[in-house]
Formats: sequence, structure tokens, C-alpha cells
Amino acid sequence: RQTHGRAHAHAIESAWSATIGPDGMTGGRLNKLGRQKTTKRLHLEPVRHLWDAYEAEWPCPDEENLPTRMVRDGHKWMCGVHAMAARSGGNKQTSCLIYSFGSNGDDAWEAAMAKRLPNCEVHIFDPSLSVELAKEVTQRAQGYGGFFHPFGLVAPNAEGQLGSVVQQSSRAGNWTLYTYQQIVEMLGHRGRTVDYFKIDIEGNEWLLYLGHDLTGKRGLFSLCAGDNPELRIGHLNIELHGYSVPRRAETIHSWFAGADACGLRVFHKELNTLACATGGCAEFSLISSQQAHAVQSWYRKAALLPPALLPATTR
Repeated sequence: RQTHGRAHAHAIESAWSATIGPDGMTGGRLNKLGRQKTTKRLHLEPVRHLWDAYEAEWPCPDEENLPTRMVRDGHKWMCGVHAMAARSGGNKQTSCLIYSFGSNGDDAWEAAMAKRLPNCEVHIFDPSLSVELAKEVTQRAQGYGGFFHPFGLVAPNAEGQLGSVVQQSSRAGNWTLYTYQQIVEMLGHRGRTVDYFKIDIEGNEWLLYLGHDLTGKRGLFSLCAGDNPELRIGHLNIELHGYSVPRRAETIHSWFAGADACGLRVFHKELNTLACATGGCAEFSLISSQQAHAVQSWYRKAALLPPALLPATTR
């Protein structure tokens, strides 16, 4: 069985290398011109067709749904969790890092990740919860070694002043929002890669990632592009909300262009028909070329088949 597994691992390694490529680009991704031509029609299409131009660009060999057997809104498609579990030993201060923005009081995904990756540091951010619900989430998070923070994330140049604390009214009162730079300074995470970055902030993601001018030059994506990025994301899970997107076609195209510039590639797409009956919301899972190579490298060195490709009798 060991020899059989090694042979199969070498066979699929060449396929992975071809899809990732040495520069992190993927062989099967839709070219940008094709995207632009498609997105020009989006303002005329029903909301469920908003995401037609954006498909998976890299075939993750072991993607899985966490939490398993979860049928309600909130599950996420993950890639390479087995590989991360094998290489994330040591203490949490030097191991992997998980940021989760937006919870609505449901931390099932965070608990599942903490169980699978006990050496990872888990942080939940949500400024919108009531005092009572925030206390409940805090207590549950402490049970699996996680941390809850009653504040959220704002674009780097929000209101034109970096470093300002923005107050935004909500049902729970005022929201306290910090920039990414402020958050990593407060938590002592400056310079660390956020291995898993999950975000579901109900339509506010467009301004957060692209900035108030929606160009991407002033938003969160501006921090992870270039040769010396302030923000490094290994794995991004995000729900995009089409019902709130301004300048629909241009903004959606700008968001995916920003993800491209940050080296992130889609490996899973799923329409969320539980929370958005019209299909106007979509869950996207993206992975960086560096983390994709790490997944490939781990399976190669371990001479193992990814669990999804193993015969049923050996799982």
C-alpha cells in the first residue's frame, strides 16, 4: 500500500505543478479580457448570474467542508488542513494564525478549525454582537483556546486618516473598527502570515477590500500586493454579497483583480441559497500560490495520496 501510495503521489505531483506553475499562476484560469467582456453584461443580468465569470482556478487535491455535516449557513470549504496540521507544531505564538471577521454569534467553523489545528492561534472579531452574545462567544472560544474581540476591521485609509478608530452605529450600539495595521500591533502579530483569513461582513467587504473609491488602491488589497506586503494571506474564505455591490460589474471585476494581485487563486465557489434565496451571495475559497505549493510539497514528502483521492477502504 505504501508503494502504491508513493507511485500515485508522484503521478499527481506533475499535475499539481502544471496547475500552480513556478510563478504561482494557474493554467486553467479565465483570462482577464474574458472576464472584462463577461462582467460588462452583469448589470443587465439577474443577481444569480453575478458570479458566472469567476470559477475555480486551481484544483485543490484535498478540499473539505468544515464543519463536517453542517447543513446551515456558515460552513467553509478548506484546502490543505491535513498538511497544515502536520507542519504547525510548536507553540501557538510561532505556529499558524487564524483570523475570522464576522460571526453573527456562530463560531462553529472556528471551533472546527481549532479542533483540527490545535496548535493554531484562533481570533474572532465581531463588533456587531450584543453584550450577552459576545460573552457567550468569548466563553466558547476560551473552551477551545481561541480569542474573541468585540471590534471589527476597516479599510487602511478609512475616512482618509490611517490609525483612526471609526465608530459606526449598529443594532448593538456603536461599532469599534480598527485598521489591519492597528490590529496586528495590538495582538503582537506584525510580520506574521495570516494562514486562514475568513470574512463574512454582510456586504461591507467591497469597501473594506477596495477602499471607498472602489479601485483597490486604498483598501485591504493594497496591503498584500507588491514585493514587500504588510498583509500576507495563505487561505481566504469570503462571502461576497451581490445585493449590496455598488457599480456592480466594475466592482466585482476590481475585487478579483485585487485578489490576483495578492497572489490568491479560487479553488472553490458555492452559491449561498440558504441566506440569499436569489443566489446573490456566493462563498469563495482562495489559496495563495505559496500555500498551494506547501500542500503539494507536504504530500510529496510524505509520499501519501490526499485523503479525497484514497480508496474508500483505506480512509
